[in-house]
Amino acid sequence: MIPIIKRVSARLWGMVNTRQFITDCNIKDFAIVTWIVTWHPLASLLHISHTYCGQICALLVPMNMAATIASMMLVGTEASMQRIRAVAVLGISLAVMMVMHVLSWLLVGVVMLPTYVLLCLAGACFSINIMLIYEQPILRRLLVKAMQVITRYWPRHRAHPSEG
Repeated sequence: MIPIIKRVSARLWGMVNTRQFITDCNIKDFAIVTWIVTWHPLASLLHISHTYCGQICALLVPMNMAATIASMMLVGTEASMQRIRAVAVLGISLAVMMVMHVLSWLLVGVVMLPTYVLLCLAGACFSINIMLIYEQPILRRLLVKAMQVITRYWPRHRAHPSEG
């Protein structure tokens, strides 16, 4: 399946000539290529994803982490389940967008460290948010215990001796 995707993406971006492409592919591959090339919304989404990669990543990475941390903080502070679900669903949707962006790069054959890092980050945020929705009591106990440990060892504000 991977050679088919590489040939499809190469044809999609004009990296090989049409005659060579047609002779290298069998009928099944050609049907897949025809479907992808003629389905313009997919091609335009791939183009947007590749053109604005830096901006997309600069937006999705901090927002994904902020939404995940915010949902964890809501669980730790024992907020209502409705608020936790709202923020967790936002984190899940941002993680899915990041996975789709990374898959668009894997489709054209870009296999580098940042693609794997972004994929792992999206997977971690996705799984944490899913667990916050469905396994909330277990994670609530874990987060409350973590907050107790942090506050026990956190340096407390002590008045300076010169302050009265």
